[in-house]
Formats: sequence, C-alpha cells, structure tokens
Amino acid sequence: MSVPISLEHVTHAYRTKAGPLPVLDDLSMDMPEGSFTAVVGPSGCGKSTLTRLIAGLMKPDQGIVRLGGQPVTGPRKTVGMAFQNPVLLEWRSILENVMLPLEIVGGASRTQRQDRARELLALVGLDGFEDKRPSELSGGMRQRASLCRSIVHRPEVLILDEPFGALDAFTREDLWQTMDDLRRIERFTCVLITHDLRESVFLSDRTVVFSARPARAQRVVEIDLGDHRTLEDLYAPKAVALLADLRREIQIAQGREVAPAAPKQAEAS
Repeated sequence: MSVPISLEHVTHAYRTKAGPLPVLDDLSMDMPEGSFTAVVGPSGCGKSTLTRLIAGLMKPDQGIVRLGGQPVTGPRKTVGMAFQNPVLLEWRSILENVMLPLEIVGGASRTQRQDRARELLALVGLDGFEDKRPSELSGGMRQRASLCRSIVHRPEVLILDEPFGALDAFTREDLWQTMDDLRRIERFTCVLITHDLRESVFLSDRTVVFSARPARAQRVVEIDLGDHRTLEDLYAPKAVALLADLRREIQIAQGREVAPAAPKQAEAS
C-alpha cells in the first residue's frame, strides 16, 4: 500500500546565532501514490530538510505537508527511512536488526516477524547471513540489511537520504538494481535524496531539481525509461539526454554559466 505526498507552500528556516537561515521557500510539489521521486540540487539547498518534514520529524514554519491527504503533524509508523550510514545495532544479529521496526509497531508474533524479515533478506541476497553481526558484513551487505529494515513493516512511504553515497561504484550500482526490484515488489511511494544524477535517472519516475538555498522546485524532469531497468539503459540515447538536461539544471541552480544545449539531430528517414 502506498499514499501520495504533497507539499503546499512550505517555507522553513533554521534558527542560528546569526539569525534565521532560510532553507525552503514557498515549496509546492506533488508525489503521486506509488511514484519514485528523486530530488537533486546544490549542496546545502534543503534536500534533507525535505525528508525530515515528510517524515514528521520537524514542522514547517509555513505551509502544509500531507501524506494520503492528511496533514503531517508528527512522526508516523507508516514511513520508512534509510540513510547513508546504516546504523545497525552491533549487539543484534542481522535478522534481529531487520525485525526491529516490527517490534516497535507491534501486532505481529515473533514467528511472523522472523518470516517477514527472512523473506526480505532473501530478496536482497542475504539469506544465510541472518545470524551474522553487522561487523561481519561488508558495507554493501549492511546497506542491504538497512533497506530491508526500512521496509519490513510495509511502509506507505519510503524516504532514502543518500543511502548509497558512501559505497564504491560497483556496489552502488548493484544496489540500484536491488532497490529497483524492491520497489516493484513492495509498492511504496518513494522519495530519494541524491547527488548522483545517474542514480536519479536509473531509479526514479521523475527527478525534481532544487534551486540554491532557499530551495524551490526549479524543474521537474520526467524519467520515462520504462520498468525493469538495467544498467545498460543508462547508456541509451534517451538516458544520456536526460542526464545532460539534469546537469544543465544543476549548473543553473548553482548560478554557473551554461552553454546553449546542442541541437537535436534529425532522425534518419
């Protein structure tokens, strides 16, 4: 089950010793039910602030954040989150780490919690590692376990705040494929914060480019690459054009001079 996300004229600033630091400025955007939205933009433009507002970890100074049409007034059990650092508990096994949200939410027996956790671990290739401790796994394996933990309670919304940023290129690309598979099986509405434009193109249905701080939605780029993507799709002409478009938008957001876009070549008759 998934729900739509909407932000209506959201403005937010942080209180500092030097005075208010505006981060988001009259931000309005919609994320349809079951969609996968990536958010990119200059460093410090307010992307992570967006995730905290959606998760109910903080309230905007102005405007409304809605999940499923209902205003967000505090943290919700129906939201899952995964971050760059997996933050797994070393004194618990991988299976027990993944089960943790189900223990917090309640309503399921221990057997049901174990079955659900084992199901997800098998989906991401970690069957056989259930009894290992986090320190016994590689960084990529720990992040796989973290993804399982973030969706084990079947959230309506999944927030990913640069979860693959600290991994090497090969592991990161492998996890993109894992994430793409998981979202099609679990069917949540997903928001991904990333600095990697290739990641946004591979995973998302649409990519929102934030302006420099205080952020607004400068541009929404629809990513129409179809379902069940492979890494080879990133080298197709359509993906290359999307990446070039996004790079130009980031340059504009950074206030850098941008060369005119190259004219499209006419298709052969």
